[in-house]
Amino acid sequence: ENLRIILDEIIKRICTLPQVMKMNPKVAENSLLAYSQLLTSLAPCMGAARSQQLCEALQNLQQFYFWPNPVGPVAEGLLIKLEKEIMCPGTALREALQVEAQCLRSK
Repeated sequence: ENLRIILDEIIKRICTLPQVMKMNPKVAENSLLAYSQLLTSLAPCMGAARSQQLCEALQNLQQFYFWPNPVGPVAEGLLIKLEKEIMCPGTALREALQVEAQCLRSK
């Protein structure tokens, strides 16, 4: 339940980035990088988020796709993760488990 609250808050803040971008683009850039790091860390748990929220975040992130480095590539990576999660909930968790299993097998 706490994880859902954290994910909800991160997604809400991502959805406010277009307004922040209009007022202060540098703050929007730094915020996007921070939120992307949080979402990347919490990606295996993204299945806890509702698909409607993920769609909203996806729409808001699309405008950052063409920004210069490092924002554009970070936005692209998040867009891919969100699209996968929307199409097939739990994808990030399965990918994380697969990476862990490969690491354990290689030891």
